[in-house]
Amino acid sequence: IKSDLAKYALNIRALVDKNLLELKQSKDMLLDERLRVDERLARVHRNLALNRHIRSEQLDSLVEFFPNVNVDRIAEIEEFHSEVAAFLKKELVESESSLKSQRQQIEIALQEIDAQITCQLSDYDNPTVLVDRVYGLSQQWNKLKKENSVYLMQERIEVEYKNSKENLTSIKLALVKEIEKIVNQEILEIVSKVYGSNSRAPSLVLTENSYKYEVFEDTGTGKAFAGLVIFDLAIFSLTDLPILIHDSPLYKNVENQAVAKFVKEYSAYQKQSFVALDEIDKYGSEAVTTLRSNCVVELSDAKVLYIVDWRQKSGDRPVS
Repeated sequence: IKSDLAKYALNIRALVDKNLLELKQSKDMLLDERLRVDERLARVHRNLALNRHIRSEQLDSLVEFFPNVNVDRIAEIEEFHSEVAAFLKKELVESESSLKSQRQQIEIALQEIDAQITCQLSDYDNPTVLVDRVYGLSQQWNKLKKENSVYLMQERIEVEYKNSKENLTSIKLALVKEIEKIVNQEILEIVSKVYGSNSRAPSLVLTENSYKYEVFEDTGTGKAFAGLVIFDLAIFSLTDLPILIHDSPLYKNVENQAVAKFVKEYSAYQKQSFVALDEIDKYGSEAVTTLRSNCVVELSDAKVLYIVDWRQKSGDRPVS
């Protein structure tokens, strides 16, 4: 690359001339600014040097020509002027300090430009140095180009990530709402079979991060437990859930007629349902027939689940 650049020494010199012109323009601007600062600084110095305070001997001379003049009044006015002058002097001193600081900064900038001009002029007739400079700038440009490419790639990835996240949210919401619709439809069908088509069905509300299962019309314990049974049956019907287990406390406050309809629902599935019920005769003959034909374990006072009857007092329990 350097050997190729050496062929263009004349063009490089033109580039140096351009740089020198830009440096000269910058220096002229700084010189103009320094001149303005110097003029303002000179005005401040003049104002600080002025002393308009009237001395007592000057008042005495005034009395000689104007015997009736109110010297005390003039003295009071002069005292006020002195206070104002003191305040203005403080402002002038602060202005002087600020202007000196500005001038110092301008001088530093001028020195830096002079150093750059000197360096440019020293390299003017040295193509090798100029080629090295251009080569260095080229390397720097390539580095910055790569960094900019990485930045643009990162920016593009962030936009794609944001769009993908929004699309995922939309897809999730669509799927959730579809699941909600299917489950609620199944719940409605079960409610129609158990309570009749005019009964209001519970409703499942799904969002991206939460859910709510609402039971309408009745806030009693029985209706709430019935709503849970209905929900379980709906999920049991719609999914590959292999078994369903419901214990007797779920039905404690549920209407007998509704429990009988639930028994019929259990028997309609080709999957296993384990249900524990007490006092089955109150659910009607059809339910009793279904339960007894599918019964696995039947317990009574004479048929306890364990060898020891834990309902009896410890002294009355038979020892095996």
